[in-house]
Amino acid sequence: MRKTACIVVALVVIPLGSLSAMEERSYGRIGQWEVIAYYNEVGVFSHCALGMASRSKQENLTLTLGAQGYFVFLDNPEWALPLDDRYRVQASIDQQIWQSSATVYSPTGVSMAFPWNVGFGAAFASGSDMSVRFSNGRSWTVALRGSNAAMPSFLKCLNENKIDRNPMRDGPGNGAQN
Repeated sequence: MRKTACIVVALVVIPLGSLSAMEERSYGRIGQWEVIAYYNEVGVFSHCALGMASRSKQENLTLTLGAQGYFVFLDNPEWALPLDDRYRVQASIDQQIWQSSATVYSPTGVSMAFPWNVGFGAAFASGSDMSVRFSNGRSWTVALRGSNAAMPSFLKCLNENKIDRNPMRDGPGNGAQN
């Protein structure tokens, strides 16, 4: 069994354009969403990503799954952020609100994590809008239209790559453990 702690599976936000050293396999575009499986340079599976560009076409949103929960990545090629900076964030989807922190993982991107048991994934799949408010006063909003329609392709990516823990299929707490 794979150690799922080492595998990040995309549902939240990994910048689709910043993984140029990896091989990609598309699982299709569904409306504004695209599902892509990523493999390292020797062909070993890395993760599945459900990603889209925002209305500005500059910022990218990617949702991924990992051993601890959901990961969202926001990227903008115009940003110049100090690596490893952290910000408190409040994310909301429709009327639901979550607190987290955002970590700068590249000069052009931040990542946020949400645990399995807080309902973030279900809200992301069925919600209409997601807003993120950073502790520095900045905010970002994206329409989630069609994310639910993209889930079958995302699940196909997860299943075909034999992910040990697939919360979209098994539910939180089920499936293989680390």
